[in-house]
Amino acid sequence: MVSSIIGKNLMEMDPTLLPEEPEVNARYEAGDLPEEIAQRFPASSLAWALAAEDAWGEGRTLESYAYARVGYHRGLDALRGAGWKGAGPVPWEHEPNRG
Repeated sequence: MVSSIIGKNLMEMDPTLLPEEPEVNARYEAGDLPEEIAQRFPASSLAWALAAEDAWGEGRTLESYAYARVGYHRGLDALRGAGWKGAGPVPWEHEPNRG
């Protein structure tokens, strides 16, 4: 047991890694509208981010902001559900963390 902590920075927290969302990705790749995906998967920050980008691209600025804001809160919910306590790394390199 001691050997497993030798060389590890005990002050550094483990990164929080959110789970993959294969259903959301599959629906998006199949051509479903992002707004429909967000309705089907309301807990997915990725679904809301896709809806925000879609609305932004169509010049629907207010809707884009609203979708992004909901996605932000769903992301916080997901992070907390994964054990994040408001501190510690949430690496961008892990694709599911990007929603």
